[in-house]
Amino acid sequence: GTGNVQDVEVTAGGVTVNPDANGDYVITINPGTYDVTATLDGYEDDTYPGVVVTEGNATTGIDFVLTYIPVVLDPPTNLAVDDMTGLFTWDAPGGGGGDLYELIQHDGNPQNGYFQAYDNGYGVVYDVSGYTDVTVEMVDFRHSSWGVFGTWDYSIHIVDWDTYTELAEVNGLQTTGDDIWEEGIDLGSVSESGLVGIFMEPMGNNAADAYPCLDSDDVGPDGMSYYGPLSDYSGMALSDIGDFLMDLWIMGTETDGMVKASRVAANFGEGNSRLNSTVPGFESFIPTQTSRELQSFNVYLDGDMEGNTDATEWQFEDLVNGQTYTAGVEAVYDEGISDLVTIDFTYNGTGAGNNLVALNELIGNYPNPFNPSTTIAFNLANAGHVTIDVYNIKGEKVRTLVDGEFTATSHTVTWDGIDDNNKQVSSGVYFYKMKADKYVQTKKMILMK
Repeated sequence: GTGNVQDVEVTAGGVTVNPDANGDYVITINPGTYDVTATLDGYEDDTYPGVVVTEGNATTGIDFVLTYIPVVLDPPTNLAVDDMTGLFTWDAPGGGGGDLYELIQHDGNPQNGYFQAYDNGYGVVYDVSGYTDVTVEMVDFRHSSWGVFGTWDYSIHIVDWDTYTELAEVNGLQTTGDDIWEEGIDLGSVSESGLVGIFMEPMGNNAADAYPCLDSDDVGPDGMSYYGPLSDYSGMALSDIGDFLMDLWIMGTETDGMVKASRVAANFGEGNSRLNSTVPGFESFIPTQTSRELQSFNVYLDGDMEGNTDATEWQFEDLVNGQTYTAGVEAVYDEGISDLVTIDFTYNGTGAGNNLVALNELIGNYPNPFNPSTTIAFNLANAGHVTIDVYNIKGEKVRTLVDGEFTATSHTVTWDGIDDNNKQVSSGVYFYKMKADKYVQTKKMILMK
């Protein structure tokens, strides 16, 4: 990944230090036995358990390797192609777009965990009323094995906590290791608008296998949690731990940017008519990270890129009657590109009319930033004269890319960074302007070398 070694936090016995540029660190601590942990956002934690520190001696060889956690970038869904017209449509990830937010309500420092009873789930209730068009996408959580090592079966319950109604249950899950974060658990894009509870339920029915145990951070109700004071949860035997280490990923549109959360226990056993209806006091926090912003879509036909669009449809052109094609699309985020998803279709149209588009449109360029070339896509509703000129940041025209007659359909043109004098332009910001009849539109692109 792109993490900086000097941002790593190495912790033992409540003492935290940062390494130097070479990755070297020193912790001065009283004699005793400690778990030494290294953490960095975006990476899996690494822990040395049971390190013995003795008086007057240096303890060495506690070396860490942090593994980068790739960002999960959701692809488009519900792909469809009209076999008579060749119109390719899809849904934006997360059921309609918006941004993806990671809701972190803890300090990230695992200090405690509790036995998880069969048919009971422990988790966090989030108030996401500060966002609209919310879908619950993924959850990360940190668990302990409490000395019983192995992989453990579990399920996740998604609950509308305003009505105590279970919205969905994700089954067939299993942990991947001991005392680690489980990352990117898919929740299936469940819609929610107010209080939503995310609960992890271990599948064991006795003390020997009722794992995994959901970790909490190191500050309890008498102190301060990561985002504020906590209420007293002594009735749930949780009075001496802080927030559960559980991160919820939601897709939505921010209104006030505020989220509230509270740790909760709930019963999911058979025969229970309703879930635990006791709602402890909620604590407010601001989402710590906007992970990714959906920008546009790349469209493919038979493996070749057709173009880029910020719409959720693409009109294929020059299709042959009776021929089978593979249409593909991938979502472009500010942090990368999703997996390509595809659908096969057989074109049954006559060819007439399948290239028509409704409006003149300068769609955009891909890639952006680019090096050494980029492709600009545009649509024409009616045949006519089109010009596309490139300008530098001073407003000086550097290249005329298009100046001629075009048919009513979708088109692309490529710029290789060469100006009208056949010289390579320098890195920087450039603007390209399209004129077609009364339509005028300008967009920005960046050349990076």
